[in-house]
Amino acid sequence: MKITIVGCGISGLATAFVLSQKNHEIRIIAKEFSPSLTSNRAAAFWFPYHIRNDNRGIHWCKYSYEGYKDFSQNDDTGISMQHLIKVVRNGVEEQELNWFSFMPEGSYRILNKDELQKEYRTGYDVHIPLIETQIFLPWLMKYLDEKDVITEKKEIE
Repeated sequence: MKITIVGCGISGLATAFVLSQKNHEIRIIAKEFSPSLTSNRAAAFWFPYHIRNDNRGIHWCKYSYEGYKDFSQNDDTGISMQHLIKVVRNGVEEQELNWFSFMPEGSYRILNKDELQKEYRTGYDVHIPLIETQIFLPWLMKYLDEKDVITEKKEIE
């Protein structure tokens, strides 16, 4: 199947990567390429932020988590698994209590009270991917080039 993707930020390149695994004929059209992209300017922790209780995301989150975990086995990708401590202060309500269901089994644990400073009501030790996009995007471009993905610099209005 011939597929054209518009944009080559993290969403466009990740989409191209997944589709390239299925041996589709892919073309990416973009106004700019790495490093001249918004996606290139920050590292990103993977986390099911603001999923808003949409249970469709459970499978998506677990699937993408495992994919990034696999990428972290290759130092060249710029992806690593990191521990993040998530805490909730006393007097603050946690807005999305079901985020646990979006996490793979064994990827987090609830901290014991003796592990928290007194101003925190609860806390979590979460093991999640860190994506350094300034490394990952060029790695994806190189991979896609090797898969004969066509890129075209062009603005679409």
